[in-house]
Amino acid sequence: MAATSTVGYAMFGAFRIKEVEMWTAQINTAGAVLATCAVSFPLGSSFASNREFSDSSMSPSAPAHLRVKPPGNEYAAFWQTYSGNAYIAFSCTQNTIIDIVVECTLRDGTANVPTSMVLVAATAGAIYYEPLDGQAGVILPVSRTSI
Repeated sequence: MAATSTVGYAMFGAFRIKEVEMWTAQINTAGAVLATCAVSFPLGSSFASNREFSDSSMSPSAPAHLRVKPPGNEYAAFWQTYSGNAYIAFSCTQNTIIDIVVECTLRDGTANVPTSMVLVAATAGAIYYEPLDGQAGVILPVSRTSI
């Protein structure tokens, strides 16, 4: 949430990833090149499976589709605070649709934590969403006001 036009604070104290869903369409309509999408959870405990989940398109009318919940022993399945760690790794073509469902807890009675992104001309009191890949700014929220 923006406190001023250049200063923002995190609203959430902890989060966990509930589900990741991806759709990747075939790159070429002639059917010669299949599109593949994959997701993995690179941060795992010593009991983690380290599996990669993937699918390939069969035709332009049948895109690759994944719907994955983090395996139980992956850090992504547990409550986390912001750390800058990569909890999800994607491998996909451009224009892939990625839907990530997260569960969050609001910060309650704790000190303000500045956002990792710089706000520019923000409206005080407005809620802004950071890119899911942090400073890289490639994976932006759709239909949400982002930084």
